[in-house]
Amino acid sequence: MTTGIPDADSARSASPRALSRVGPRLAIAAVAVIVAGGVAVMAMARSSSPANDQRVCVDVAHEVGLDFTGGYGPVFPAQNAYGTLMQENMGNGAAVGDIDGDGYLDVLLLGQAGQHSRLFHNDPAPDGGRHFTDITEAAGLGAVTSNARVAQFVDLAGTGRPDLVIAADYQPGGPGGPSQLFRNDGAGHFTDVTAGSGFDPSGYIVGGMAFADYDGSGRPSIWLSYWTNEGASDPGRTDIKGLFPGSNRLYRNLGDYRFEDVTESMGPQAYHGDSFTAVFADFTDDGKPDIYQANDNRPDRFYENLGGGTFRDPGYRSGLTRIGNSMGVATTVEANGGEAVPVSYGYHPYFRLPGVARADWIVELPERVELELDDRQLPTGEERVRPAERGPLGERIFDHLFRPLQPLARFALSGGGRRVVVEMGAGYPYAQVYAPSTLDVTCFEPMTAPVAALATGRDLTFVRPGERRAATFAVRVRNA
Repeated sequence: MTTGIPDADSARSASPRALSRVGPRLAIAAVAVIVAGGVAVMAMARSSSPANDQRVCVDVAHEVGLDFTGGYGPVFPAQNAYGTLMQENMGNGAAVGDIDGDGYLDVLLLGQAGQHSRLFHNDPAPDGGRHFTDITEAAGLGAVTSNARVAQFVDLAGTGRPDLVIAADYQPGGPGGPSQLFRNDGAGHFTDVTAGSGFDPSGYIVGGMAFADYDGSGRPSIWLSYWTNEGASDPGRTDIKGLFPGSNRLYRNLGDYRFEDVTESMGPQAYHGDSFTAVFADFTDDGKPDIYQANDNRPDRFYENLGGGTFRDPGYRSGLTRIGNSMGVATTVEANGGEAVPVSYGYHPYFRLPGVARADWIVELPERVELELDDRQLPTGEERVRPAERGPLGERIFDHLFRPLQPLARFALSGGGRRVVVEMGAGYPYAQVYAPSTLDVTCFEPMTAPVAALATGRDLTFVRPGERRAATFAVRVRNA
């Protein structure tokens, strides 16, 4: 199974409200949902209702040995509460790979600053199934206590063994250690080869990491992207620079675990905005991998690989003019194994209107069905129809789950001469509206299924083997 999913309904918790980003789902004789703060492995099971013979998911993380709970760690000083909140809740990811060539996927779960990331080996269980064993110390990873955001297993040196790259939020003198490179020595053991490697990124928050042989050397180089709390507070500004340090970087693989930061010589100017995951792919059919960089708040960027280690940014000529919270490049679930894959994910695009008091923000909601939630933010089964409405946010607080009654439903926020519209496209039948009293933000969250659908089976759709399912939504910013 392949996904491009950054969020899932399992990321929610009652207190504090989870804004966590969710790592990849993984099929290891089950479906794994890895979230900041813990891990859930969902085993496939049949519904008990003969009339509704669908497969639902049961959390078996503890049963299979994936015992991991991550709490908040210290963060860098921020100019406001929003900056602190995003550092705490942006989430810490996971990496999956067969570290010792036994044919089974092992799992690395990342922790925040001052907390240990944990490596779990996929072992045979006495009942003939699989069980995960914590081998962090034995594997040489016991000292990893950085605020590790993103990790990937990838063969950096052509040995046939997956090495490990961990990208962390880091500034000298700050909480947590730097990003790290680990050489896979075989037999499930890693050696830290960061010192003298040239891989020394700094800044926060790490938004994504991608690998490709962009220069024809036969070695994968590293593209690292950062979400720097830029927020597009001035959409017309050409000097884009976030409140956090850091910018997107390209590290060329020189071989023998040595890297060179070639960002300044690659061509396009370094980007200091809010970036998430990028992908390398040959978009121009010339045999060279280009870079598509998904950005938050501002248009995505496309860097065409010209060869010779250089790229060019064609700007708006590439057609990338949409402004929105991209999060990831694609939202597609493909069932490429022998089992149907459940679809339950969503996005969290947060909006604010600088210079306009929260009470004066105008919220527009379409005609919809409201699903009543309990104190754990889980549906109770009660529903009520709500008419379309438009009015000041005032002192209202939202944390409500809706099912719009019309396709292409629009949720909007306006004020100060601007209007932000979130249009729920095909594949998103549900939406969560979130407007807390403690932050001047409003969030319209497109969702493919209601909260806890993986556990309850309610309105849970499946992708059959050999098929794929895509979901789309659009964010539009206009003058009011």
